[in-house]
Amino acid sequence: MGNAISPSCLQPQVAYIKLYCYDETTRILHGKRLVAEVMFEFPDSMVCHADSFFIGCPLPSLTFDEQLINGERYFILPIDSFPPDCPLSASSLVA
Repeated sequence: MGNAISPSCLQPQVAYIKLYCYDETTRILHGKRLVAEVMFEFPDSMVCHADSFFIGCPLPSLTFDEQLINGERYFILPIDSFPPDCPLSASSLVA
């Protein structure tokens, strides 16, 4: 029984943002980025935080002025595949 430091507090902070695109590609972004910058590159798509997908709940897309956070993962999904305010279902993810 002594003082100890948790190894989780010693890990360096991740300095990139990971984007998972609907065309099965992955992109790595460095530095500060706004959602608007990603939307400009993918105009018919929406950006969603990867940790906010819940079956039975509407898909929460990010707004243009939101900042993407280093170390986080995001999905880029086609707008026409996910109607607004419709609950997410397993079949809509497969389609």
